[in-house]
Amino acid sequence: VVKQNILDKVEEFSKDRFSGDILGVHVRGSDKKLEYPHKALPLKSYIDAISDYLSEKPDSKIYVASDNNEAIGAMFQKFGREKVLVINAVRVNGYLSPDPICLTAATGPAHGEEVLIECLLLSKTNHLICTDSNVAAAALYLNPDIETTYLNRKHGK
Repeated sequence: VVKQNILDKVEEFSKDRFSGDILGVHVRGSDKKLEYPHKALPLKSYIDAISDYLSEKPDSKIYVASDNNEAIGAMFQKFGREKVLVINAVRVNGYLSPDPICLTAATGPAHGEEVLIECLLLSKTNHLICTDSNVAAAALYLNPDIETTYLNRKHGK
């Protein structure tokens, strides 16, 4: 059972922002590069998949959940701040940062709450672009009806 205060934060973020079609994107970086066989893909893989989706649904907004600021910045740069939605969260700076956020001083209950909120928001999207990760898997358990593009499978990694 998710605590009501967390559900309230999810509702507060999504109520005005999640209207129309929402594309969810979970960009898993940092230590993902070490996981065999599902290593971190280039950020261009995400950008290309988002562009493909937007070519069919150009009015969609993009909700991005990520463990790193480099990915968020790349999405803002490519698609614009009006189209890209993110929560305020503590993240590592680099996409391929040597340490995952869970092994930094930024970890703790607040970080766990941020990840849960991101997961719940991903579960409210219409389509999810992701790699194999626990956050994406949990979002899909919460809403198994989300159409999904698994980039690892698309790119054979």
